[in-house]
Amino acid sequence: MPRSSFSRAMNYFKDSTCHKFWSENAEKVCDDEEDISGKIVIITGSNSGVGKETALQLAKRGAVVIMGVRDLQRGNLAVEDIKRRFPSSTIDLMRVDLGDLSSIKSFVREFESKYSHLDILVNNAGVMVVTKRSLTKDGFEENMSVNHLGTFLLTKLLLDSLRKGAPNRVVTLASTNLSIASIDLEDLMMEKRFKTGDNGREQYNSSKLAISVCTRKLVTSLGPNHGIKFFLMCPGFVKTALFRDNGCCGKCFTNFSLCVGGINAHKGAETAVYLCLSKSVASGENSGRAEMYRFMKIWEFGENVLKEWDGTETVEKLYAMTEDLLGLNEKKSLNVNQNQSIISKLVEVVD
Repeated sequence: MPRSSFSRAMNYFKDSTCHKFWSENAEKVCDDEEDISGKIVIITGSNSGVGKETALQLAKRGAVVIMGVRDLQRGNLAVEDIKRRFPSSTIDLMRVDLGDLSSIKSFVREFESKYSHLDILVNNAGVMVVTKRSLTKDGFEENMSVNHLGTFLLTKLLLDSLRKGAPNRVVTLASTNLSIASIDLEDLMMEKRFKTGDNGREQYNSSKLAISVCTRKLVTSLGPNHGIKFFLMCPGFVKTALFRDNGCCGKCFTNFSLCVGGINAHKGAETAVYLCLSKSVASGENSGRAEMYRFMKIWEFGENVLKEWDGTETVEKLYAMTEDLLGLNEKKSLNVNQNQSIISKLVEVVD
């Protein structure tokens, strides 16, 4: 199933050079923008980069934007910047750490105490930790915890609020790297195959593939007429802080690559804003089933990769393991503080 790094790179180069990005002063991202005045939006990881730019664009259009951030000090600076540029914008800063399951649950409780429903969820927060193997307080490998488990839990816990606001949208940032990734159910937390240093991106790639295939599985599990449109997307090769933990040589190579072919956060947010606003992209019964987008259109290369995973035994087992680890499966609810030592047992349970 995984494609080669070369074919992924060539596909990206072709698509990025053919796409005309929106300008810095563009009034609209598309001609059929939906009016989102007063709509309630959550954007995670929104104190910088693509998340902040997405928050700015939606707040500019009159949405009530809940900026979910881990660092409130940096979050306040982001809010001040947006309010300085758009004084009438409505922004609510709330703390959430996608690497801490208790923080996610607290965030959802606080949100539900303040708001009656949710119109748009943008799962933007993510990490790329490659120079060391890092575990969260819940005992999960950090890439897998933040990029997959935390994002999946947040989405699941907000489903009731999303249904109350239907029709609505969930936009989840994935990555081009899912096309070169694999999933090892016996080593989900990367104890055996974790790479460190300049070539240690396998754990990041796997986590982005995991959230993508499980999001697609979630859509099918909800059945018809649930009123929620799900989208996956890659923002492109964006100049953000995501690459800060890249190792010495890796950082030099990445910085050079970003200078040559990288895009800024405004361009990186284009597809996210488009998926939040376009009327046509959310129309029709067969749209919004977690299709993979890049540069404002379905990314056929990545979509073909994901279709190969759809319905496979591996995805079925991964989905069950994910729910078990998060305590979402009532029949097999597990203590989330147990770590990799239980993974092999979970594989046997779902076999």
